[in-house]
Formats: sequence, structure tokens, C-alpha cells
Amino acid sequence: MESLTTEDEEDWLRLPLSSTKPAVEPPEVHAKKRQKKVVTLDDLVQDDLKKKPKAKSNKLVQKLKAKAHLYSYSDEEGEENLRAPKLLEELEKQVTNGIGEEVEPEWGQEVFRAQLEPPSTPCGGTPSLHRALQALEGEGRETSLEGLARSGFLRAWALCTKRCDESTLRWTYHQMAYSIDESLERCCCKFLSDLVSRISTDSGALLEMEWLPNLSDIKETLTVYGYMRNSRDFEDTHMDSSSESIVRGPLKNLRSILEFIATLFVTRHVQPYYSVVDIESLLVIMVHLSLARELLGILDKVQDCILALIRYFSPEEWSEVCPRVTVSISDLTEGVHNGVFLLGMFSGLGKRSVDMQRRLALHELSKLARRKRLLATSREVASLFENVNLKGKVVDFGKLYYQVVIADIFLWCNEGPIDEVARSIWIKFLGLCSRQIYIGDERAFATKLRNTASFLMQKYEHESHDIEISHVKAADENFQ
Repeated sequence: MESLTTEDEEDWLRLPLSSTKPAVEPPEVHAKKRQKKVVTLDDLVQDDLKKKPKAKSNKLVQKLKAKAHLYSYSDEEGEENLRAPKLLEELEKQVTNGIGEEVEPEWGQEVFRAQLEPPSTPCGGTPSLHRALQALEGEGRETSLEGLARSGFLRAWALCTKRCDESTLRWTYHQMAYSIDESLERCCCKFLSDLVSRISTDSGALLEMEWLPNLSDIKETLTVYGYMRNSRDFEDTHMDSSSESIVRGPLKNLRSILEFIATLFVTRHVQPYYSVVDIESLLVIMVHLSLARELLGILDKVQDCILALIRYFSPEEWSEVCPRVTVSISDLTEGVHNGVFLLGMFSGLGKRSVDMQRRLALHELSKLARRKRLLATSREVASLFENVNLKGKVVDFGKLYYQVVIADIFLWCNEGPIDEVARSIWIKFLGLCSRQIYIGDERAFATKLRNTASFLMQKYEHESHDIEISHVKAADENFQ
């Protein structure tokens, strides 16, 4: 092999640095490059969702430009002919900004703000309990209330004496509501729930409780967690929410509070402690809490409270409470999508929940239609769809879609006699949606409305078939 000359060495030194890289890359660099090229299924779906509106907008822009030659004009024709090209430019801008997508907003609204400082821990225990604690201390056993609550001594003491003093109950409730020790929190929740179940039996008050948390106590606890009933209050607190030290959302102890409330109102034996107005207000709060997405993991506990509170009222009380509760719930609900979520949440909770569904549906329909007077009958609900022009240039399919969904809930929950006129108007409109909205309609919510109407048509036709069969069977039985 010939040796390199001095000139060759100088030429080799003048080569760019990139050419001096080794032919084989280190395994770490090669692995990083391969890792960057990995594309997940989520990435493909996101890219497809981004490309669809752009493709639709480009297609419509091309159509508009292809028709631009139809809008020829001259200076002699005046300003009227200038409107068409301007209109074309405005339409092109609207289309370029993107096509309306059939994406329903997620349910949920802001219910919790920053947490507050919890109140100070009250002292617990009666003189007799403290004497017992001193005796235990002499024997070298656990003497703190926290340890006695964990060991079950407090429960045994209350069941033995058949009463529980106010100071011990207040201390136990405070630990259940605010303790950062999860084991102590759960033990106190079980202790209070066991005591409440003793006074909620059909055999009478087997245990005397000198104190129970009233509505003000429960509201104070929720306020410490950050609960705010009115959205206007959030605007006053947003200014201070920029600090990193502020903790937003409820405490984990809310789960125990909900379990205690659900146990407390299983029967009406706690009636001396709570008025009908208190239970009504608490029911509205529980429904409002169900709109907090932070509570999605314990939404079943919220529903247990709602079910217990709904069943608490007597039939006479419920006939007066239900209209007031639905008005309050409708006022607290922001957005029609949240109203639809609540209507779905009430399904399957019994006959009284059906009453709430029907009344809340009327309130939501009245808000959508901007009616000053509340809709009341099936005929009035069906009249909302009587003169709808689906072929118009400007059609709010999103509003129509929500109206159809809510109207279906009301008509399906309506237990009164069937209004044939309202039924015919309703089915006629559903048929128009199925026929006059074509599958490829690119307007927002148009396809969703069409598919929903087609499904409802099948549902109501099946219902009509079942009604006809029942009438035939009844006629045969009468004939026999």
C-alpha cells in the first residue's frame, strides 16, 4: 500500500467534518432515530381529524371559485353587482376557517374553586368517657380519641350506653370531613353511619344521638372543599387563583361525606332533625355536584345521595317539591349539553326520577326555544317542530338536534294519555329529517340529526306496533 504524500494529507484535512463520521452509528443514536419514527394510532387519528376540515374547506373553495365567472360585472351596472363578489369573498373566508364539526361539547361545569382553611378541631368526649380513658391509661392501653375510633372502642361505648354525646359526634364528623389521615377518616365515617342506621330502623330510636350535622354544617363543609353554587361567585375568585399554592377541587374526604348523607336519609326517622326545605336544598346541591367532572370517580356516590333524597319525601311533599327542585336545577345548569347529561343521569332511578326528567326536559326545551312561558303539554312540545324548514339556507342543526333529543325524553317519559295530534306532528318531523337531510351533508350536526331521527322513527314505529298488538289482545279477551 502506497503511503500518502504531504499534499494528500493536507487535502484530507481540508475535507468537511461530516465526511469524517464513522459509517456505523452508535446503537444509542440509531435507537433514538428509530424511536422518533414511531407513530401511534392516536397520532394517525389526530392527523385524520385535522385533515378532514381542511379537505372539505378546499373542496368548497374550489366550487366557489369555479362559479366566480358567473358574477361578472362592469362599472355601468353600479354597486349592486359588487355585492356578489364580496359575498363570494366572505364565504371563502368562512369556508377556509374550517367546516363545522359534529362534536358535542363535553358535559360538566365549574363547581369547585380553591379550597379554604378547615375549621379548628373541636374537643370530644364526655366526663364519663374521659374517666374511662383514664382507667385505660392506667392499664397501658390506647387513650387518644383517634386510636379509640380506629379500634372500634367509641362505637362499642356508644352502643353500650345507647347514646352518644354532642362533643364526640362533632369531633367525629370533623375528622371524617377534614382529616388527612385516610384510615381515621374512614373509621369515623363507619362509626357515624353505624350510629345513624341505629336510629333509622323501623323499630324506633334504638340509640340517642345528641347532635347531627344540619344543612348549615354540610354547606360549610362543602364550602371548605371549594364548592360554589353560583357561577358569578367564580368570577370574584378567579383573580386570586393564579397562585401556585392554591389547591383547587374537593378534598378526598368528600367520598365519606357522600356515603354518610346517603345513609342518613335512607328513611324518615331523622325527620325531627331536618325540614323539607333543608332536604330540598340538599337535593339541588347534590344534582349540581354531579356536573363536576372532578367527581367522575365517585359519581355513583352522588347518585346514591340523589336517590336517597328523592325517596325521602312523602307523596304529598313530593308533588310540591318536584316543581321547585327542577326550576332550581335548570337555573344552575349552564349549557344544553349539561341539561341533556342530567336528563340521562336521572333515568332508571325510579318513578320520581321520571317526574324530574319530564319537568326538567320542559325547562330545557323552553330555554332552547326562548319561550317566556314554560311548555306544559305534548302538543306544545310537538309544535316546536311543526313549521321547521330543513331546506332553508340558514338552519341551526345543532339546536334542532338537542331539541329532538330532549323532546324524545319528555315524550317517552310522559305517562299521560297519548296525544295523537302531537304524535303525528312528531313522527312527521322525524320522517322529514330522515328524507330531506342527505347522508353527505357537511353542515354541522346535520348528519347527527338525520341519524338520530332515523333511530327514533324505528323506536316509535316499534312502540306503535306493540300498542296495536295490546289493543287486539284486549279486544279478543273482551270478545271471549
